[in-house]
Amino acid sequence: MDKPKKRYTYNNVGRANIFSNKFKKSDKEPDLKGDGEIMGNKVSIAGWFKEDKNSKRFLSLSFDDMVEAKTPAYKKKTNNKGLDDWFDEDSKTSKGKQAPWEK
Repeated sequence: MDKPKKRYTYNNVGRANIFSNKFKKSDKEPDLKGDGEIMGNKVSIAGWFKEDKNSKRFLSLSFDDMVEAKTPAYKKKTNNKGLDDWFDEDSKTSKGKQAPWEK
């Protein structure tokens, strides 16, 4: 009789993966790159191999919050609420208002 397979669930909080940066083009770019989760926050990780003044090698790490890519301003939908307000058909509400492009 076969034993049922155990299913393991992993808690990835406090864990990270870091890999060699194959696309490094200059010394300022990290030797290692990766990502992980620290206290519920997703972070990107960069690492550099360095030497101290006694020629001992060490690893310097940098952690940054991962932020969703922002849409460039020219691709964002514009909010024309200000223009709608100015072009109101009711002459009482639009009377005396200056057009946004004249400000």
